[in-house]
Amino acid sequence: MQIALATCRDLPPWENDDAPLRRSLTARGVEVLDVVWDDPEADWKRFDACLIRSTWDYAERRSEFLAWAEQVESSTRLYNPA
Repeated sequence: MQIALATCRDLPPWENDDAPLRRSLTARGVEVLDVVWDDPEADWKRFDACLIRSTWDYAERRSEFLAWAEQVESSTRLYNPA
């Protein structure tokens, strides 16, 4: 199983809030990948699920973010749905 953790492009290096989640999922055999939410190369269909985590730049781009969320919902299971 592969889960994408949706994040932002300029995530600070000190951000590690997802470490416990990542450890727990990995211990259960889940492959966890950080994926920048607005990366045009991201293939959301390849993931079993996407979990919105640190998409901190969404507020300045609300319409674009909501369109992205709807697109991802049509490709895979989106936690924190549109």
